[in-house]
Amino acid sequence: MARQKKEFSNIRHGKKRAFLVAYSEVGNISQAAELAGVDRSTIYVWKDR
Repeated sequence: MARQKKEFSNIRHGKKRAFLVAYSEVGNISQAAELAGVDRSTIYVWKDR
C-alpha cells in the first residue's frame, strides 16, 4: 500500500501504518485490516500493547 498520510509518518511498523491509513479512509476495522493485509485479530493484539 503506497499511500501514506503525514499524521501516521511517526509509525515505523509498515503494516500498522497501512492499517491506520486504511482505517482513516474506510472507518471499518475488518475492511481496513483486509486492505492492510493483516488479520483482524492482530489489530486487537496491537491495541492491547
